[in-house]
Amino acid sequence: MSKKFALLAAIMLTMVAFPSLASAQSVVWSMTAMTCTPTSTTAEQQKFVTTAGRVKFKDNAFGQISFLCPVTRSFPNGKYAIKGAFTRPNATYGKGNSLQLRRANKLTGAVSTILSATIRQEQYPPGKKWGAVMSPPKDITFDMQNYFYWVSFSVSRPTAAGESQAFLGAEIVQY
Repeated sequence: MSKKFALLAAIMLTMVAFPSLASAQSVVWSMTAMTCTPTSTTAEQQKFVTTAGRVKFKDNAFGQISFLCPVTRSFPNGKYAIKGAFTRPNATYGKGNSLQLRRANKLTGAVSTILSATIRQEQYPPGKKWGAVMSPPKDITFDMQNYFYWVSFSVSRPTAAGESQAFLGAEIVQY
């Protein structure tokens, strides 16, 4: 009896001392940027290249490029966030990069945004080229019977000068 109590006490102490272990995050969906489909405007403008799993601007191209990534499986009801990895070659880049989880009603075609995250400068660690953007977690009911789901990401580059911006990939994270 005392061994069971000691084990239970150790587990409870660990959960109190390390709350992140008690509310662990789990990646339930991920996709490299290179496997996503460009929007019609992005495809027409031909401003991007794909390499090493990432999407980035061609040399001397600037503006915005956007891609859509299908979410083809359902997830249990719960708390979720969306996360993405972007590059930032210098301090003027990165603003305006965004990531969204969206859905369309199968009967009406109405589109809604479920999760959204936009890059802020402080999301890039000092001296690092890669930064992660993550939406706040939200309770979500995935309803594959009535909706189609996808992840949308946009990368902005304000000028053609300097190194190109890139997007590596997206994740749906469950809490």
